[in-house]
Amino acid sequence: MKNVIKKIAAIALVFTLFGTGTTISKPVNNLKVHAASAASATCMHSTERSVTVLDFHPVSLSYITEINGRQVKVSRTVYVYQYRFRDYCPKCGITFGTNDETVVF
Repeated sequence: MKNVIKKIAAIALVFTLFGTGTTISKPVNNLKVHAASAASATCMHSTERSVTVLDFHPVSLSYITEINGRQVKVSRTVYVYQYRFRDYCPKCGITFGTNDETVVF
């Protein structure tokens, strides 16, 4: 009688899970994931920053300004850099955050 109740409960559970769209699967036992999480849990984090240049291009600018009472057209080239900053721990490899920034020189 116990086996019949267990089978009915298992079938009811299967239909319930199918109705909600949930699946049951075995967790993957990946040694690298566990080693990385164990290292980050015991790490006394220090912070370093890496900088990557995403883009660099010159831009020509022209504008009119007044010098000694006369209007003068000034042309110059500025350089636009786009950087990506990444803050991370060099010991365990955890990334604390990234930031993209545009700088004009």
